[in-house]
Formats: sequence, C-alpha cells, structure tokens
Amino acid sequence: MNALFDRRQTERFAQLLDEASGGRRHHSRTRLDDRLADHVHLADQLRNTYVPGPSADFRSGLRAQLMAKAERDGIGATATEPEEPVFVRPARSRTRIAIVAGIATGAVAVSGISMASGDANPGDALYQVKRSTEKAQLALASSDLSRGQLYLEFARTRLAEANAVRKNPAGFNAALADMDSNTVDGVRLLTATATTHKDPAALDRLDSFVTEQKRLIGQLTGLVDLPSRQRIDASVTLLDAIGARSRALRTALACGAGTAGKGTDDLGPIAALCAPAAAGGSGATTMPGTTEQQSGTGSVKGGGTPAGASKPATAPSTNTSPAATAPSASPTPAPTASEDGGILGQLGRILGGLLGD
Repeated sequence: MNALFDRRQTERFAQLLDEASGGRRHHSRTRLDDRLADHVHLADQLRNTYVPGPSADFRSGLRAQLMAKAERDGIGATATEPEEPVFVRPARSRTRIAIVAGIATGAVAVSGISMASGDANPGDALYQVKRSTEKAQLALASSDLSRGQLYLEFARTRLAEANAVRKNPAGFNAALADMDSNTVDGVRLLTATATTHKDPAALDRLDSFVTEQKRLIGQLTGLVDLPSRQRIDASVTLLDAIGARSRALRTALACGAGTAGKGTDDLGPIAALCAPAAAGGSGATTMPGTTEQQSGTGSVKGGGTPAGASKPATAPSTNTSPAATAPSASPTPAPTASEDGGILGQLGRILGGLLGD
C-alpha cells in the first residue's frame, strides 16, 4: 500500500481520476500511468455502477445521533463568526482530501460491489468488475507466495465459471483457457518460492490444488459433450505435468540438488537430478589390492583365510570372481592368496607335480 500511494503516485492518480471524470487533461504522460491504469479503470467502473443508498431507518437514526451530538456540544448555539479571514486551502491539500474521500467511498462501494460481482459469469454485467477486483487483489498481495495462492484461487473460480457456461462451447473453452493461464501463473510463483527458500511448504499447497482441481474437473467431464471433454483433457494433462514437477522438486530439495542451473520453463524452476548413491554393500568394506571383504563378523570371502592373517608382499590384486568361488570338479583344493608364493606359485607346483607323474 505504501508503494502504491506515495506522494508522486498519489498526485498522478488524482490527476488521472480527474481526467477520467471529464476534468482538465494534463498533457503529460509518466511511467506511473501503466501501473495505475487498472485502478483508474476500476474507479471509473465503480463511479458508473449503481450502489443502493442507506435505508430510511439508517438515515433517521443517523440524523437523530447528529442532532443529539449538536445539542450536547453546543454546535450552532455558541457558534460565532471567525474574526480572522479564511484562507483558501492549497490545491495539493484539496487533492489529498479528495483522494482520501475517494478511497473511503471506494472502499465502501467495493465491499458491496465485490460481493455482488462474486457470482458473475462471463457475459454478465458485473463480470469485468469481478476481474478488475482480482487484478487489484494481485497488486496488493505482499509476496510471491500470496500471489501464487491467489492465482490458484482464480483458477478454481474459472473452473466454476466454465461449469456455468458449459452449454456455450466458445465461453466454455475461453473459461478453461483462462483457468489454465491462472494455473500456470500460480504454479510458477509457488515453485520459485519453494526453490528459493528451499522449503517444500509451497509445494504442499500446490499438491492440494492439483488433487482438488482434478476431482472437480472429473465431475465436470460427465456433464459436457465430446469436444468439450477433449478440451478438458488438455487441462488434466497440464495438472499431471504440475504434479510431476512438484514431485521432482521435492526430491531435488530433499537431496540438496535443487535446480543446479537447470533453468526455468512455464512451470517455473526445473529440478536437478540427485547424485547417484555410493556403490558397495551394507556393512562391507572392500580393501583394494586384496581378496578380503571385512564384514561385521570378521569372516572373509573367497578362501577362508582369517581376518588379520599376513598377506604375501608379492601377491597381485585378486578380487573375488565367479571362477574362484564356483565349486570345482577336481579333488584338488582351490588355491588361496594366503599361501606362500601366491596363486601363481601354487599353480606352478601343481603343474610340476602332474608333469612329474
């Protein structure tokens, strides 16, 4: 609110309101005009919208209170003419008073008109007021998280409007297109919030929206014809993509990968892949250059040599292989690396004995 109604914006807003109501035009355009255009448009619509006045009972009660106040405070009975001349207020003061009065009047009017336009559907007289009110809500939102949630609320509203105009194919398709647009805008803000703050809370809201929206769309599917169902399928495909994006971001946040420079698309940040898990069995440590794998019980695979036994200095690296562990048809026991001379020495002695025979 402070950013919207600072001094320069306030004065320019007053000028634009004056011009919109037929006042003298200021032959200048500022960079604030685009930002204030929606608010001026809303004020113009409020000015041309009929708002029922207070009831007769309210006027009578208010008049009685004012008369009692005047009698109690001596207003009128003790009033005297001012001795000093009355100075005309500067133009800037008048402008500020007009703005404050306009804001107060507008606040009262908006409260009634917003409620009246809340049920408006495309084609109704108050529908544009409804959409302008939504733009004002977005402009006054305090954070990307709030704006993202508002967009998702508007997407739910567009779905209700599509249901209301489902017998009008053009209106139905337009409502679903607006729904998808609101959905994408909200998803982009919520996924960015989740990755920026590394907090999946925003994704929780996103998942709840996808679940509920798909349920409501499923109910609408049975009420429309085949071409409309095909258009609904496109919206369901979008929701499926949003669900997949949310799951990928959750995984990336859980493992610390985040987005890792993957960039963005229409749905916001793209999740990076988590690093692969380290290889190796649970509770086992492979020692390079030996056949030993130490386990929690101290046993050794591939030869039966107890843990801690001395290993020959010349033994080559012989990791356990299927050939070493498979049963052998020969009665000769399988050689092990723990014997003198290593496996090559053992093989030499065996071959020498066979040839000698």
